[in-house]
Formats: sequence, structure tokens, C-alpha cells
Amino acid sequence: MKRVAVIGCGWFGFPLAKALIASGTDVIGTKTTEEGLQQLRDAGIDAVLLNLGHEDATAQLHSILADVSALVVNIPPGLRRGENDYLDKLKLLLEPIKQSQLKKLVYISSTGAYPQTQGWLTEADLAAAEPGSSSWVLQQAEQLMQSLRHDNLAVTTVRFAGLVGAGRNPGRFLAGKTDLPNGDNLVNLVHLEDCITAVRKILHSQQRSTTYNLVSPAHVRRDQFYTQAAASLGLPPPQFLASNQGDGKVVVGDLICSELDFSYQYRDAKALLN
Repeated sequence: MKRVAVIGCGWFGFPLAKALIASGTDVIGTKTTEEGLQQLRDAGIDAVLLNLGHEDATAQLHSILADVSALVVNIPPGLRRGENDYLDKLKLLLEPIKQSQLKKLVYISSTGAYPQTQGWLTEADLAAAEPGSSSWVLQQAEQLMQSLRHDNLAVTTVRFAGLVGAGRNPGRFLAGKTDLPNGDNLVNLVHLEDCITAVRKILHSQQRSTTYNLVSPAHVRRDQFYTQAAASLGLPPPQFLASNQGDGKVVVGDLICSELDFSYQYRDAKALLN
């Protein structure tokens, strides 16, 4: 991979781009505001302003993809913020990608694509989601990206669990809250550094189009994990209601380990809080 484009250099995309630069790969990265461009330039990234809501977005995409061999699409869906244009943004990528000479496309998705609320789930267990739901939007997005695959373009979907690491300690999310449900459910989380390592392995692999879950094997109880997380920040612990719901939804991220010789470095609750 001599030159890689990273669309969306945010909390994950920016450190991924820096890791690629450090390994000798040329990177072109995008931000949606002028303020973010200098940060990319300072890291040696070829920075481009790209806002998929603007009329010049298609022309910009053609320019970005003109001389790259791989593309990482890392656009936040914004579903929790009530945004409803995610699929429209992704559709703008389709024609520029079809007209490019890309060899590899990595699409960053989420384990939120699983609508199930119970059970241990692998890549083979994705159930159809209710139309209009968040899971449905994510499934539609994955299908859009996978529709681009052909003999000369491998498309890999990576479903991230909840991201932690690098100043993103989840202890503050629930600290001090009371009457929280489902304390006995197991958590689905993954560390930023493991995400970077996994995507780099995918970019350099000969694996054809596929889908991987990326979830730390640290499946600990929700009440235990968030209590420990709050304590690590010196915050009051959350209080959970008595519950007998069992494990809840547990997403398994083992397939990438067997197929790409990948190993999770952050494998337990304590490591995830570092």
C-alpha cells in the first residue's frame, strides 16, 4: 500500500493515518472543517477538506481517489444525534469508487448492525433489522459498500464494538447514575490500538471481500466493568438495579484472529481502561 486515503480523520481515522505514515505509507486524509486540516498536515498527512453535504463533494472524491490504492471509509453515522443523511452521504462515494483504480476498500461499521438483544453473535448471525431502525441503516450502509466489490477490488467491512482508549475512558458515561438496568449483561468493547492494528493488517492482507467483528474478548459484566471504570477516574460508582437478564447481546470477534493472524492486545477489563 503506497498511498491510502482515509475519509474521516476523527477519533479513529486520525491515529490510523498517523500509524500508516509512521510505517512508510503515504496518506491522504479528510476533515469536514478548515480548522482540522492543519492538525493533519502537522502529522505529515496530505489533508483535504471534504464535506459530503456540499455540491463539490463528488469532484473532490474523484480527486482524492485519483492516485490511491486503498481507501478507508470512516464516516460517523450520527444516528444517536438524530442525523438521517448517512446513507445519502455514502451513496456519493459509489461512482467515484467505481471509476477509481482502488484495490482495497475498508468500511468501518459498528456492532450496532446487530438488532439482536440476546445471544452470542458471530459474523454469520446478523438478523434482518426493522426498516428505519439504527441497525437497519447500518446494514444498508454495509450492503452499499459491499456492492462495490469486484475481481479487482476487495471490500472488507469491520464492525467495531464500543471504542475505548486514548482519553476515552468509559467510566464517566455512567458514573453516579442510579437505577441502571441490565447490570448482568456482558459488555462489547474494543481498544483504539487494537482497531488500528486490525485495519492495518486488513490493508496489507491478500484476503478477499469479507466482514469482521472487532470486539475484545474482555466480555465482563456491565455492572462490574462500569464500577471499575468509574473508580479508575475517582468518580462515584453507578448503581444498577437487580437483574436476571443473563449475558444479553455478546458479539464475538474471533474470526479475524484465525484468518489474519491477529491478536487482541487489550484482552481484559483493566487493559481496556488504559
